[in-house]
Amino acid sequence: MLRPCARLAIWAGGFTPAAAQRAAKMADGFIAVAGPSPDLFGHYASALRALGKPTDNLLLAGGPF
Repeated sequence: MLRPCARLAIWAGGFTPAAAQRAAKMADGFIAVAGPSPDLFGHYASALRALGKPTDNLLLAGGPF
């Protein structure tokens, strides 16, 4: 018998502040596609705070894929 697994994290990515805002709204983590970007990560954290979501354990990644 199959059992449900733990909930998987949903990641969203992009290279604009709007992408960071969408990720904050709809995903569990953010990937800065053009590479690690402190500015985009800051936009992501700000968007999470504006939505009332926690920012103490961010899921962040960056790099060309």
